[in-house]
Amino acid sequence: AKKADAEALGADFAVMTDEAVIGSLGRTFDIILDTVAVHHEINNIISTLKAYTGVLVLIGGIPQPYAMAGFPMIFNCTRVEGSFIGGCALTQEMLDFCYAHKIAPEI
Repeated sequence: AKKADAEALGADFAVMTDEAVIGSLGRTFDIILDTVAVHHEINNIISTLKAYTGVLVLIGGIPQPYAMAGFPMIFNCTRVEGSFIGGCALTQEMLDFCYAHKIAPEI
């Protein structure tokens, strides 16, 4: 249901375990929301981010550190960011942004 809802709002999806799919998606995405709650390979995901503007956002967390290839990120100016939930100040900033841009939840 979440995938269908996101696609209806314009999101693109790819199965990131398929090497052929990953290879065809080089420098495609502006942002990737990674909600996988177990340790997984992220370098192949990072390779699908657009140069200079691409951001991988890790939502939640796992106890093991990720092994990231730094040079591709440096050369392409991509970023990795993350948050458990954001806290009160960030939640308020998000709510203010949504109000200013007339963004409401789909029910």
